[in-house]
Amino acid sequence: PTLVIPFSVEQFFWGCCLARNVPPIPYAQLTAEKLASAIGLCMRPDSQNASKLLAEKVASMNGVSAGVDAIERNLPICDGRFKCEIYENQRLDPSSGSWTTKGLGEGCHKFSDATGRLRRSMQGYLLPKGWKWDGPWEFEKCAGVTDHEGWENSAPSELWESTPNVRRRRRWVRHRSADNSPDLRVGS
Repeated sequence: PTLVIPFSVEQFFWGCCLARNVPPIPYAQLTAEKLASAIGLCMRPDSQNASKLLAEKVASMNGVSAGVDAIERNLPICDGRFKCEIYENQRLDPSSGSWTTKGLGEGCHKFSDATGRLRRSMQGYLLPKGWKWDGPWEFEKCAGVTDHEGWENSAPSELWESTPNVRRRRRWVRHRSADNSPDLRVGS
C-alpha cells in the first residue's frame, strides 16, 4: 500500500488516483493522529492483499509494448510506414516578380515544420535506429489546394496571414518503415 502526503502541484491528483484503500493526507492537514490512522490502514490485511494483487497484475503487463502501441496509434503511420514531412517556404519578390527564399522574415526558414518556425533540412532528417527510407522526398499535390508543383499560396499560419498571396509553401513528404534486418531486431 502507498500513503501519499501531497504538498504541491500534481501530487494531489496522483494521491487521489492511488487512494483505493488509503486516502491521501494533504501536508497542511497532516497530524500525528491522521498519520497513525493512515499507517494502520496500510497495515490491514485487505490493503496488503489489494496491493499484492495490483503488483502481480502490473508485473504481468508488457508496459513497453503497450506504450509503443499507444504512441503508434497516434502517429501518421499507414500500412506500417511513417510519413515524415518538411515544408519549403518562399516569398514573392516585388521588384523581380519571382519567388525567392531571401527575406522570408524573422523566424521563417527556407525549410521548416508546418508552422514555418522550426528549421528543418531534408539532408539533416536523420532516421532513428531500426528505420529505413522507402523512397526519396516528394512534394505532395492536393487538388483545389496546391498548384501542379505542390505550392500552396498564403499558407494557414499566423506567420503568413499578414501578407496573403505573397508567400507560398510546398509540403515535401518521405516515407520510412521499420528495417527488419536481423541485426536490428529487438533482442538480437
